[in-house]
Amino acid sequence: MAATSTAVAPPTPSATFLGAKYLQMRADAVHVWSSGPGQFPTLDVTVRDAVDATALLQMAAQLHVAPLRFCPIDFGYAYTIEWQQDGRLVAEGSLQAQGCRELSLDGGPGLETTSDFWNALAALIGVPEPSLHPTLP
Repeated sequence: MAATSTAVAPPTPSATFLGAKYLQMRADAVHVWSSGPGQFPTLDVTVRDAVDATALLQMAAQLHVAPLRFCPIDFGYAYTIEWQQDGRLVAEGSLQAQGCRELSLDGGPGLETTSDFWNALAALIGVPEPSLHPTLP
């Protein structure tokens, strides 16, 4: 009896992300704050700039669902990003500062961030991009 070989396709994310709804949103403010273990620095910044706030939201809306992958260590440090329009919350993101550095918008699937996204976030809140990814002292 001859042995048969079957190829197994790698797993693909089953979650879908509908970025189109975020592309239509306009934000006039962004509130970013950090959470996680106490040994990391805290951050709490609000920026009221409609052009930059909307640009960051649109950049986030164009990210792709993250593939299944192995990531560097993650100590649980994360950011919450709130986009607001006229004082009303229009979108909320949870952003991993370490590990896979994924962004989840409104509880959706993890999105694979890019260096362009991190650089835009750093420029918006006025900090150097490397400081957004703290390591243990």
